[in-house]
Amino acid sequence: MALSDDNNVFVGGEFGLSCVAGTKSGSAILSEPSQVMADGQVLFSDYSIRAKASDFGHLTANDEITVNDVAYTVRETMFDTDGQLVTITLQKT
Repeated sequence: MALSDDNNVFVGGEFGLSCVAGTKSGSAILSEPSQVMADGQVLFSDYSIRAKASDFGHLTANDEITVNDVAYTVRETMFDTDGQLVTITLQKT
């Protein structure tokens, strides 16, 4: 079985978090990489989630989504090669 055959296992596994956007709910994997810049004076965090396209592929810039009870605003939604998963960049609201 290829990974894409059941994306519920991928996004809903041990790292999957509860997400709600409007009336749609599902699971996604949150990524929070940080960068230190300006000689250690500034910390940037770049939030993104990976989710099933059928759950959150409809989101566009400025839409709201809650991930694990934390509010975010969508910056961009990008479909993966197979179109079954999306990577959505976020900013904290």
